[in-house]
Amino acid sequence: MKKLTILLVALFTICSFAAVTMTQAEASKKKGGKVTGEVTAVDAQAKTVTVKSKDKEVTLMVTDKTMIKEGKEKKTLADVQSGVKVTAKFSEEGDKMTAKEIHIEAGKKAAPKQEMAAPAPAPAPEKK
Repeated sequence: MKKLTILLVALFTICSFAAVTMTQAEASKKKGGKVTGEVTAVDAQAKTVTVKSKDKEVTLMVTDKTMIKEGKEKKTLADVQSGVKVTAKFSEEGDKMTAKEIHIEAGKKAAPKQEMAAPAPAPAPEKK
């Protein structure tokens, strides 16, 4: 009887350890993130949106479950245009990033890139 109890405790311990390890492995596969930046591309056919932030550029898959909003108003992928500022929350599984939410910043287009102007030419010398 004592051997049976020890065997059952050992079996329970092994199963518990295996369950915890598998749960942690699945949790590490699914990551999430958030990106804020300018939309640089929208592919309606492939259902993707590319967002460029200060330090990275990400391409997000858009699904039927993706919630797209501008303020409190619901929008569709057709309302997301290049040049607008967005904040997107996404889940990452392997190398796929799927948008959960895309918030369009109301009426905000990304600021145009400013190019430095060439220096003004020196004035012509005065004639006497």
